[in-house]
Amino acid sequence: AIGPHEIQLGILKRLRGTPITRHTAAHGMHYAPEPPYTVQQTAVVDADTLVCFARFARYWDLLANSGRFGQSMLLLLHHAGGSATAASDSDSAGAGAGAGAREIGSAAGADGRSAFWNFWAFSDWLWQHQHSTHQLTPELLVDALFDYLTDSAKLPANQVRQTLLADYLASGARANPTALQGWLPRQAPSAAKATRTLATRQLAHRHADRVVMDTEDNGGYIDVAPVAKVFEPNSTTKEEGQGSGIAL
Repeated sequence: AIGPHEIQLGILKRLRGTPITRHTAAHGMHYAPEPPYTVQQTAVVDADTLVCFARFARYWDLLANSGRFGQSMLLLLHHAGGSATAASDSDSAGAGAGAGAREIGSAAGADGRSAFWNFWAFSDWLWQHQHSTHQLTPELLVDALFDYLTDSAKLPANQVRQTLLADYLASGARANPTALQGWLPRQAPSAAKATRTLATRQLAHRHADRVVMDTEDNGGYIDVAPVAKVFEPNSTTKEEGQGSGIAL
């Protein structure tokens, strides 16, 4: 209802001087042995579930916080949990994530239609298909959302494609995702590019009477001693008065 531009998600860390250390024993917290000492497990949230939380937060940054998928996120969060297939995907996500995730799923309601649980199910699906939280380009995410919303959530393909197209064009992206091929308008070349192309063409015509020659070095190797001095100011491989030699 508030419609924030970003929601920061993450896992607590035991930073120096923070009061979290007072709760370590009471809540059964286990931390990573290396800085920044991220919480890896608690008395009520197992390690597998926290790993899923970390992926969830990363995918949330890429999709929601990036601002690239405003309309598509509405479909994913509010309309992707109504089908039997999506519900079964959510069940499998909870089963694989551990007891903590199953408790979250039950709190969301029997149909799993909460926005949180809908994104959790997508996060699990994306991990199963990509096995990565990095190098996920906007185009790859467009295709992933299309596949999930049409195949798993059973939303109409035309509705999903139109929504993704609106977000993609609004983001200013210029590639060609598979899901949008044939739907993207043809991009006219920019004025700057057109000017450069014309200048290059004119230059080629102006120099049409010149001959292009390919050269090849068939000499010997360069001795090691001059190479060591090649970056010194005014260095040269020739003695004074003997020519320029090789220099930078």
